[in-house]
Amino acid sequence: MIANTLYAQEDQDSLFVFVERYKLNKYSSNFTKQLNTFMLTNKLDFLFKHENYFIEVNENFNSTFIKTADKSIRDDQQMRLKTGINLTPAIDIGVMGKSLLLSDSRRIDINSTSVTEIQLFSTYKSGSFFVTPSIGYQKNRQVGETDQGNVLGLESVMESYHLYDLDLYAFLKLNDENISRRKNFNRDIRAAVTNKFNDYVNNTIAFQLIQVRKDFYFLADSITSNEFNVNNNIQSRTETNYIVRDKLNYYGLLKNLDFNLITTFFWRSIDRDTRYKSLSINSPSIFDTRIEELKFDIETNFIYKSEALDFGLKTSYSERDEKHLTKKLEGANPVFFEQRVNNESQKNNFTNRVFLSFYSILDISDKDKVSLNFFHNKLRYDTPSLLNIDDRDELLSILRINYTRIINPFFSGFMNLEGNLNRMVYLNSKRSSNNYLNRVLKLNTGGIYSGSRITSYNSFEVSANYTVYDYEEINPNYKSFSFRQYSFSDSTVVHLSNRIKFKFSGYVKFAEQGEFRWSSFSMKPTRYLEEKLFLPQLVLSYNRFSFTSGLRFFSLKTFNFDKEIKLIDSYYSSSGPLSEIKYFIQDRVELNITGWYEFIKYKNDRKSNSTNLFIDINWFF
Repeated sequence: MIANTLYAQEDQDSLFVFVERYKLNKYSSNFTKQLNTFMLTNKLDFLFKHENYFIEVNENFNSTFIKTADKSIRDDQQMRLKTGINLTPAIDIGVMGKSLLLSDSRRIDINSTSVTEIQLFSTYKSGSFFVTPSIGYQKNRQVGETDQGNVLGLESVMESYHLYDLDLYAFLKLNDENISRRKNFNRDIRAAVTNKFNDYVNNTIAFQLIQVRKDFYFLADSITSNEFNVNNNIQSRTETNYIVRDKLNYYGLLKNLDFNLITTFFWRSIDRDTRYKSLSINSPSIFDTRIEELKFDIETNFIYKSEALDFGLKTSYSERDEKHLTKKLEGANPVFFEQRVNNESQKNNFTNRVFLSFYSILDISDKDKVSLNFFHNKLRYDTPSLLNIDDRDELLSILRINYTRIINPFFSGFMNLEGNLNRMVYLNSKRSSNNYLNRVLKLNTGGIYSGSRITSYNSFEVSANYTVYDYEEINPNYKSFSFRQYSFSDSTVVHLSNRIKFKFSGYVKFAEQGEFRWSSFSMKPTRYLEEKLFLPQLVLSYNRFSFTSGLRFFSLKTFNFDKEIKLIDSYYSSSGPLSEIKYFIQDRVELNITGWYEFIKYKNDRKSNSTNLFIDINWFF
């Protein structure tokens, strides 16, 4: 049903107290230290109910510290506290407080923001219908400016209402923030009607309106500042979205075959308005703009399922028309207005897209299975302005074939073959030097062994990537190239006893890049890479604890070519001990601490050391 997917309630600031979004109270903490970057995240979701009283706390804190010559610190905290009582089985009253803090040591336009808000609300519920009006006060600080004022809100939802053969869904959210010189609002209206003709056919029509306005401060230029006596100007961004969607489901169109048809109309507008505009500024930048976008999508899906064969076919066609408009300003110089109109009109564009995908899974026997996946996408991008030279056609096709065979109860093998074709064509001669055709071919084969004490996954892959430019003979800056890679990966676990096991994971990659000529299918190598990663580990389990100790080795070598001789260009290696501790109580506690110390070597014998640490804690209570 379309209402359950497109119109599900996901608003983080919802006032509904009876919609329990958190089945479990949870506290989680994550700390990461890698190279010169430190990151800390704390999150708390708590909901408590006792008879007619309830309290809910949600807190999210993120901090990032980058240790460089210019130290960078960014903190972001969001906290919400909501509590109330049940006056009657149908009516609740309560209060909600919200706090948002943002601090950034970098010199950016908005490096410090804070919002403090408190609201009184009441909820009326009857069956699946809820309505919650609210009123409150907000204090908002941005770029050194402090605003305050009232906040009004209204939320209502009707989860499911059955009327004759129709199922109805509706959702409404209105929120207004009138804070001094700024005004923000949010409008979210959703509705869906499902008509179930019989057990095999149903149709859903859905509508959605979303309108959001946000006012932002930005530093005013000297002319505007002197004329209006302000330090910061205000820009309003208002985005309006209308979505109408129809979905027809037909189950059992033919035996084992289902079908659905989805049609979507989408209209969006974005208005940007500057509060203080000085006519003394002789520039096209004083004019505000508006973006209008109209989009149409139609999609069909066929799904077939039987004992031996499953397949799906999806097709879609979409068109999108985007226009960039300039708003007039009374008294402004018409010459600059025409300049802004011309500049914005260059951004106008029209696109259409054709999409086709197909998958099938065929059980040849009890031991053999073949799957086929095909993807095709064609995009046409047109710009009406003669000054815009980005008109282009794009084509992407991907074909993947997989074969799996169960050789015996312990071992199964697989083989994957994939081919990609990507074509880019610019229609304007000034950009046509970028026209290219990219071909990618991959072959991957391997096996999975699962015994009583040993589990192992091994794979070998070879891939070739060829990119050929159409006019490389004319433009020497564009050279066709190839990229070939060979890799082997292994992941093995050996259970030495009930409590001790040995784990190994790693890979080896060899890659070669070079100038390429498709006509003779010849390559002149220019660069060669060797990459290796090995992680041998010994794991000891005791009750709810797991202790891991091992080694980590990573190396990357790059080579350049002097004729056919490889000369090393760069070298990086990292090696050192690795440890991990895990503690686990099902549905209660999860603790994972992983760290390694690395000795780093570079070319020319340059060395350094680094500590890496990862801590994850999840507590369900």
